[in-house]
Amino acid sequence: MTGVTISRATAARLALAGAVLLSLALLPLYVRVAGHYPRTADQINYVFAGIDAAQGNWRLLDWRMTSTNFLTSDVALTAIVVAVAGAFGVSPTAPALLLWLPAIIWWLLVMTAAAVIVLFRPDRRARTAGIAIIAATLAFPLMRDEEMHFITLSAIHIGTIGYALSAFLCATGALHARSRRAFAAWCAGLFIVLLAGCFGDDLLLFVGALPMAALFLVSDVPPARRIAVVGVAAMAAVAAKLLLILNAATGGFVMAFPPTRFARFEDLFQNVSISIRSVFVWFSSNFFGREVRDAIPELLHLPLLLAAVIVAADAMRRIFHRRPIDPDRRVATLSLLLVAAAAINLAALVFSDRIALENNPVAAARYLMPLWVYLAVLLALNRTWSWRLLPVAVLALAVTIVTNWPIYATRGTTPIEPWQQAITQRLIQEGMDFGLTSYWDSGVIDFASGGKIQTAYMSTWPDGQLRPQVQIHKNYHLPDLARTDFFVLVPRPPQTFTEDDILKALGRETERFATDRYTVLLYRRGSP
Repeated sequence: MTGVTISRATAARLALAGAVLLSLALLPLYVRVAGHYPRTADQINYVFAGIDAAQGNWRLLDWRMTSTNFLTSDVALTAIVVAVAGAFGVSPTAPALLLWLPAIIWWLLVMTAAAVIVLFRPDRRARTAGIAIIAATLAFPLMRDEEMHFITLSAIHIGTIGYALSAFLCATGALHARSRRAFAAWCAGLFIVLLAGCFGDDLLLFVGALPMAALFLVSDVPPARRIAVVGVAAMAAVAAKLLLILNAATGGFVMAFPPTRFARFEDLFQNVSISIRSVFVWFSSNFFGREVRDAIPELLHLPLLLAAVIVAADAMRRIFHRRPIDPDRRVATLSLLLVAAAAINLAALVFSDRIALENNPVAAARYLMPLWVYLAVLLALNRTWSWRLLPVAVLALAVTIVTNWPIYATRGTTPIEPWQQAITQRLIQEGMDFGLTSYWDSGVIDFASGGKIQTAYMSTWPDGQLRPQVQIHKNYHLPDLARTDFFVLVPRPPQTFTEDDILKALGRETERFATDRYTVLLYRRGSP
C-alpha cells in the first residue's frame, strides 16, 4: 500500500491557505449578522460623508462633524467601497452597502488581532491557543445580547482600535529593531499610523498615543531609543491636531468640541458599576438576570474574562516590580502597551462625565471597546494561560456558534427599519421632498429615499425653542418654510421634539395622517 507523503513546507502552505479561506468566510458571516440590526442616524450620515468623499470632496468641504470625524476610517472605507461598487453599477445608496461597511471594519479588526498572535507567537502550540482565544472572545461574540449587535456592527470607534493595534506593533518593532534602517522604518510607520488615526478620532489620543509613555519602563532598551519612539508618537498626535485646525481654517469640515468634564463624585459608583457590567457584556459573560440553564454560553465565557483580568493584573504587578512580563522581549513590550492602554481606557471612562451625560449603558459599553480588544489580545499572547484555556475556548466557541445559529441561518430583513421604508414611500407618493425629523430618523429617510428626500434634524432646546441641529451632516440652510411644502415626522413616543412643539413653532398643519410609529404633519405652503 502506497502512502502519500507531504512535506512540512507543503503542510504549512495548506494550513495557511485554510486559515486564509476561513478568515475570508467570516466576512460574509458578519454581513449576514449585520442584516439583523438597523443602522442609526449617525452611521448613515457617516456613509453620506463617504459618498461625498468618493465624489471628490475628500476634505469634506461644507461639512459639520462631531469631535470624532472618522475621515480616516469609516468615511475613507465608505468612499472606497462606494467607488468599487459604482464600477459594477451599484448605487451609492444601495441598502446592501449599509451591511457591508460595518462588517468590513469589524472583520479588519479581528484580522488585525489575529495577525498580532501570528507575528508574535511563531511556535505552533502558542499560536493555536492564541488564535482560539481570539476566535472565542473577538471573532464570535454572543449576538443574542442586542447590545453586542449595536457595538460590534455600529462601526463607531472600531477602526480606531485597528489603528491603535497597528501603532503598538510599530512601536514594538522600533524599540527592538536590529538596525538603524529598520528603526527608522518602524518609526515612520508609527508616525503615519498615529497621524492618520488621531486625525480621524480623538479617542486614539487616549488609547493609542498616550500609552506610548509606558515605553519609558522598558529598561532593557537604551534611553535614547525609548525617547525617540515616544517623541515620534507625540509629534504624530500634535501634527494630527494641527492638520485638523488647518483643514477647518482653509474651508474643510468643522468639528464640534463639547467640553470635557470629570465625573461628579456622587456618580463614581455608578460609573464603576456600569463599566464592570460593560466588560461582562464585551466578553459575552453577562449571565446576570438569566436562568441558570439559559446562562451556559455566558458561563463558559466567564473563565476567559477572569483569566484576561488575572493576566492584566499580573502584567501590572510585574511592571511595578520591574520584572519582565514575558521571556520574549517583543511580547513583553507589546503586553506593556496593551495593559497600559486598557488601564487608561477604563480610567478615562470611570472618571469622565460621559456615562452620566449619555445615560445609556449601551453607549458606555461602546467606549470600553478598546479594553475588550486589548485584554483579549493580552490573554491570547500569554503562552501559559492561553494553552490552559484552549479546551474552554474551543467549547465556548462551539456553544456560541450553536447559540448564534438562528442569527447565522436567517438572513436579516433590512438595515433600515420596515416602518422607515414604508413612511418614506408614502412621503414620496405625497410629493414631499423635504421634511423635519427627530434624531433617529434624520439621514435614514434620506438614504431610504435614494436621495429623493432631504431631512433636517430638529430638537427642542432648553429655552423651549425648536431649532435645527447639524450633527455629522453637510451644512444646509432651511428653506423658507412659509413658502415650501414640507412634512414633519413626529415619532411615538416623542424623541427630540413633541407635536405641541411643532404646532407652537410652525402653526397648524394642512393635512395629517398617522401610522403605527408616526404622526405625520403635512404643510403644503408652496403648492399653487
